[in-house]
Amino acid sequence: MSLRDEIRRAYDDVKAPDELTERIKRDLYQKDISDDAEQETFLVEEAPRPAVGRYLAFIAASVMLCAGFGYAAWRGMQDNVNELNPRSSVPIETVAVTEETTETTAPAE
Repeated sequence: MSLRDEIRRAYDDVKAPDELTERIKRDLYQKDISDDAEQETFLVEEAPRPAVGRYLAFIAASVMLCAGFGYAAWRGMQDNVNELNPRSSVPIETVAVTEETTETTAPAE
């Protein structure tokens, strides 16, 4: 048994009082009879047009937030790459090898 069936069975025993149903029927019948004499009028107002500037501002703010988060993520990844590669963060001293030529003279005989 589904929940929907259980709810229907729970409300099957609920009945409106006879006085209430008679009053509703009487009111509906009277409305049908007097429908020609009296018409209901409704005032319809047009909804204001949303400003285009708000949409543009929302789009610009969204782009800026995405760009900021993207830049922060990129910088974070670059910092992690530098931490994983020791050569990039440890200074290394190198010795330049130069060739020096020395002239020696042969001993005179």
